[in-house]
Amino acid sequence: MISGFDAAVVGMKIGETKTVTLTPDEAYGDMDPTKLVTFQLTETAPLLRTFTASAFKAEYGTNAEAGLTVSDPMYGWDATVLEYDEQADRVTVKNVPTIGALYHIYGTDDAGWDVMVTGIDSNSDLITFQHQLDEGDSDMIKGLDGSSTFFVIDVDADAGTAVRNYNTELLGKSLVFTITIVSIVE
Repeated sequence: MISGFDAAVVGMKIGETKTVTLTPDEAYGDMDPTKLVTFQLTETAPLLRTFTASAFKAEYGTNAEAGLTVSDPMYGWDATVLEYDEQADRVTVKNVPTIGALYHIYGTDDAGWDVMVTGIDSNSDLITFQHQLDEGDSDMIKGLDGSSTFFVIDVDADAGTAVRNYNTELLGKSLVFTITIVSIVE
């Protein structure tokens, strides 16, 4: 049991019901601020990426071959192998998303969210995309980042930011319990 819950039931009698609110220090503790990652709601990704052959295979799950089209593992958009230079051990990949298209990131059907590609600038070799998040998504969306799970918190559309929270789900939360004593075992 968590300490605040134990303290809340002290003195209660069989049949008694009460509602208690436990602050984080009475429940599971405060969040570790080092596990909070702020990100911009508008971001960029490189149009061109360069890999070694082994890094390409680790990223895309297949061997490099000039002209090969693969799916970017993070964004889900198509990426084409422009060049595979075996001598130099260099693979050049061009991301080819569609402007205005939605791509699902950080998860599957039950996790993650969509981003919309808003621009492709060949001069700066950047893709611009907008996270499709708003204030109502705070504490409602789970994401998967490799083997780590996180929750989206503090979506602030006016500031153009949100936070990936890698703390466990109940850290830093006030918890509300309605407690009914049905029996007491000594």
